[in-house]
Amino acid sequence: MNRSRGYAASGVAHNAQTVGRVVLAVFVVLFMVGSSFFVMVAGAEDEPEIWTDKDEYRVGETVLISGHGFCQSAKSR
Repeated sequence: MNRSRGYAASGVAHNAQTVGRVVLAVFVVLFMVGSSFFVMVAGAEDEPEIWTDKDEYRVGETVLISGHGFCQSAKSR
């Protein structure tokens, strides 16, 4: 009789450990989804911006143009 209680207790402990792992996995997934949503929303607030490395250039000098805030599929004119 004492043995059966030991097996039952270990089964309950195993089930509790499994439930704990499942709950942790759910929280990790929710955190990942939530943080990626935050990154998308934060990135969407940026206005597209373009700039050059200098204010003025000499004739024939190479111009370096940089920018950020554009979608990957955005087209420029």
